[in-house]
Amino acid sequence: MLNETAMHLMKMNVNNAVGKSISFGSIKGTVIGVVKDFIFKHSNIAIDPLVLRLNKWGGYVFANTASKTKQL
Repeated sequence: MLNETAMHLMKMNVNNAVGKSISFGSIKGTVIGVVKDFIFKHSNIAIDPLVLRLNKWGGYVFANTASKTKQL
């Protein structure tokens, strides 16, 4: 999955990103979705391109959510 910033950096758009092959060195994958940009560092830093990929060894994801807002 890519964030919007990564999608634009790779010269893709929401109409053609899903299904595209991407690679980083020897790591290859296929884009399965695009997520809206979100702050994952300090809020005073510009949003960087982000690739989310499966971690086969497990791990944790922490997310802050607004208690009154639900949007998927």
